[in-house]
Amino acid sequence: MRQALTMALQSYEGAVMVVSHDRHLLTNSVDQFWLVHHGEVSAFDGDLDDYRQIIKSQSSAVSESTSSTNSRKILRQDKAKRRLELRPLQNKLKRVSQSIDDLTQKLQAIDQTLADVNIYQDETKARELSHALETRTTLANQLANLESDWLETAEAIEALEMGADDLSCD
Repeated sequence: MRQALTMALQSYEGAVMVVSHDRHLLTNSVDQFWLVHHGEVSAFDGDLDDYRQIIKSQSSAVSESTSSTNSRKILRQDKAKRRLELRPLQNKLKRVSQSIDDLTQKLQAIDQTLADVNIYQDETKARELSHALETRTTLANQLANLESDWLETAEAIEALEMGADDLSCD
């Protein structure tokens, strides 16, 4: 789904304003970035890496001013907490990826069955055809749900990793 959206945005010839936290989507589909800051909107000449550096420099300036309250122990604890939060998400991502692979193989097998001319010609195979079509529809719906779940999980992991990167910029 993520790739399909990226391809659709790339091929669209009109203007679209995209607001997203998905760095992959933004990197591959945005021609011009705009910065909204302190109630003002201005063109941003850099890319996402430039923006990230700006945010890091701002956060390090804030952290330097409050370094007396944030000890290294608290930062280590925060990093450890994020790693613990990441583990179940990474495991879920692996499980969902495996399920997507399994469903994709099942769909390919059904598509091969449906590609066979004999299933449409022999009236005794009408039940087999009907069953194959119903199964394909069910599997396609399950696959769409799994892909959506995968994308949400990947975004959650990316958000946690970005938070961990912010902690390591000191």
